[in-house]
Amino acid sequence: MRDHRSISLLPSAVLQGGVLLLFLAPGSAYSMVCSVEGSGETLLRGDFGASLAIPATLPDGAVLWRSEEIQRRVTCVKDTAQVQAEDVVLQVNPTAQPLGAGVRIGVTWQGVDYRQQTGHIATGAHLPACPSAGTEQPACAGVSLDLRLSVFLEKFGATPYSGQVSHQASYEVFRLGSHLEGASPVSASLTYQLDNLAGLRFVGCDAQLQVLPENIDFGKVAMQDVEVGAVAATRTFALLSTRACKTSFSVDARLRPVSGVVSDELLVPLGNDSVGIRVSRADGETVVPFNHYFHLVDLLSDTPSALSRFNAELVWRTARPLPGPFTAEVLIDLVYK
Repeated sequence: MRDHRSISLLPSAVLQGGVLLLFLAPGSAYSMVCSVEGSGETLLRGDFGASLAIPATLPDGAVLWRSEEIQRRVTCVKDTAQVQAEDVVLQVNPTAQPLGAGVRIGVTWQGVDYRQQTGHIATGAHLPACPSAGTEQPACAGVSLDLRLSVFLEKFGATPYSGQVSHQASYEVFRLGSHLEGASPVSASLTYQLDNLAGLRFVGCDAQLQVLPENIDFGKVAMQDVEVGAVAATRTFALLSTRACKTSFSVDARLRPVSGVVSDELLVPLGNDSVGIRVSRADGETVVPFNHYFHLVDLLSDTPSALSRFNAELVWRTARPLPGPFTAEVLIDLVYK
């Protein structure tokens, strides 16, 4: 089982022999503006909430938090004429801020984890050269790309003595922009920002999680009188959370599918889309959505362990189901509050 670009022309004047000489320094005239298609959105946010507890016992590299997958269709354009073609990149930590002690930020782009503190990550998108544009010239061409990534926080480095990770309110993880050296920062370009860093703190231990049972078998299911949306079979399972230290904290969990496709709150197995799997609390009143964090349990001073019970329901998605076996897999991510 199981986180501002602008044009700058600098004039200088020198008076020699009654002749006024004007020098225009080349400056940084390269700039690119990216935004979400349709909405024009330029700021995406991740939020740790009021607090995020980090078990000091976890090894370096342990993922403490991961954002939901970010999926946006983005358009990037030049805000001035540009004689050079430009690559669209993710500029990592564009404001060169320190994050905090004991942790580091990473970006998962196209299935690869990047943990660099500065620099850029190539997106593969390119803006063509555009020598001139204005009222009498056609506008410079833009480029569109599908932004699909996630951001994660992992434990890294020495644990701060105070337990407090950062005193910053927010942190810019990346910004879409140009790869050209000397390109001016553009504050309006698409940025991903993490909020509530001041709530990051270290605690004495983590929670041990057991899934009882680890494998859920629905067995053989009869295919007579099938009705779309009806529950074909139900199995119960439980999550046992246990802590070894006296530190109090809460635990949130997320069911993250690693095989199968989520559709209408159902996990549809690979190889047979006749059925879907739905997870709910044992009382049957609260559906647990996939890929979203939910409150699992409070491990307070007098509660060293707790058992949370759930139902896994097999739901018909068609009145003419296909016979045969099916499988789906889910990882359980934990975060501590």
